[in-house]
Amino acid sequence: MLSPLPPWLDAPGSVHYLYEGHCPVSGQRLQLARTMRAERLLVEIGETLPCASEGKMIGVLVVETSHGLALLKAFSGLWEGSATREGWVPPIGGEPPPSTASTLRRLQVLKERLQVLTGEEAPLQLARMRHEWDASHAALEARLSAAKARRHDLRAAGHLAAALDDESRRDGRERRLFKQARDKALAPLTQRVAGLQAEILAVKRERRRLSGTLQAEMHAAFDQMLSADQPWSLVSLFPNGLPTGTGDCCAPKLLYHAACNGWKPLEMAEMWCGPASLNGQRQPGVFYGACESRCQPLLGPLLSRRERPLEVPYEDHHVVVVVKPPGLLTVPGREHWKHDSLLTRLQLRYPDVRAVHRLDLETSGLVVFARGSGAEAHLHRQFAARRVRKIYHAWLSGVPAQSQGTIEAPLGRDPHRPGCYRVDPSGKAARTDYRMLDGGLVQLQPHTGRSHQLRVHTAQVLGCPIRGDGLYGEPRADETRLLLHATSLCFDHPASGQPMRVEACPPWFGVG
Repeated sequence: MLSPLPPWLDAPGSVHYLYEGHCPVSGQRLQLARTMRAERLLVEIGETLPCASEGKMIGVLVVETSHGLALLKAFSGLWEGSATREGWVPPIGGEPPPSTASTLRRLQVLKERLQVLTGEEAPLQLARMRHEWDASHAALEARLSAAKARRHDLRAAGHLAAALDDESRRDGRERRLFKQARDKALAPLTQRVAGLQAEILAVKRERRRLSGTLQAEMHAAFDQMLSADQPWSLVSLFPNGLPTGTGDCCAPKLLYHAACNGWKPLEMAEMWCGPASLNGQRQPGVFYGACESRCQPLLGPLLSRRERPLEVPYEDHHVVVVVKPPGLLTVPGREHWKHDSLLTRLQLRYPDVRAVHRLDLETSGLVVFARGSGAEAHLHRQFAARRVRKIYHAWLSGVPAQSQGTIEAPLGRDPHRPGCYRVDPSGKAARTDYRMLDGGLVQLQPHTGRSHQLRVHTAQVLGCPIRGDGLYGEPRADETRLLLHATSLCFDHPASGQPMRVEACPPWFGVG
């Protein structure tokens, strides 16, 4: 699937589009160009493909290998019911297992059946026939209404009522006969369309059921494959869950395959090949950028993809202290797409590890885990008695009026912003010591462990939100992560009782 560049291609040429993303750890802006050379390569490949009944997005990626420049190509979704094709980049995670492959084939059959059903002429024929009958009905009603008005005038002028009543009854019969003829003429098509609609509904229900089960399985495998050993997780990129088809597009496939093989991406292009899409949003021969919902959130992490084993400043048979990266849950969430977490990753190395506290998803820094039930109970008691000392460092968006002090402001849930908190006199007590260092750098020591405590206290009490905080501040365009880091953790060792102090410098300490 790695091909040499054709000899007729030399320089990349003009840049027509930039794939852009940010490194989830450093916040560094990363770019990859769609060049004239990549577009010419893609057009040449598209011209060699056999005609297909449905359109397909195809893509190419020029990479730098140890042997020089080479070419990768990928397609989105399935190709004739298969996720793989010789010479093309495989899906992330490789060929799906037999059960998944069977479901994919069934979904492809349902998709093709739905295309046939929605392409039937019967609904259009029925609409045209109804339009014709409606026009005839309108003409009939106009004529009968005029006759009724004439009879009304004749009655008022004293004409014989019996003759006028006979004429009225004849008009009534004509109206009934017209409706009978119309219904008889429309009945076959009406029944045909009703059957089509019922079958379309049944196919959509079956497809939705299969898709739901399949997506749960695929997303779990996709999460494990894509974010394993990475300093981030998919839940930070897709907080509302992975959209259907995430990772199935060309760009993620190409970038993931290049990263797994250690090849450097140089330029990329994506183009729609074959007939236009059913909704008309994709046209043949047109180049497209990354889709907003499924691909764009993955670009930065994939462009910066690198294995970074978890940093473990201290470990023994009783405790493990780990530096949590931003964008990784401390413990798994309830939904299947929130399974990846610091705890689940540690359990692969330490089967007896147990969580005793946590950091927010966006916050990085030190977290202590217990090994075994005895250490877990001991550490839980220390946290409950507030004997564990935690020090954080953060960059503020401004400088508070007082260079140091203590913030005592109770916190409660914000009823107007789900998932957020606010200073609330009727909330739970919360206390934070702060001390300004250089510029906007601040040292924070919470004496309570309320959710979002440091973020709310700095934003709503000091009036200086933490930089990169999208919930309680207004991050600049170049701020793609929360600049809050747990730098120091002090506790008593659960076995020896000796005081422990573990420290970890923030990865962004050089930020100005």
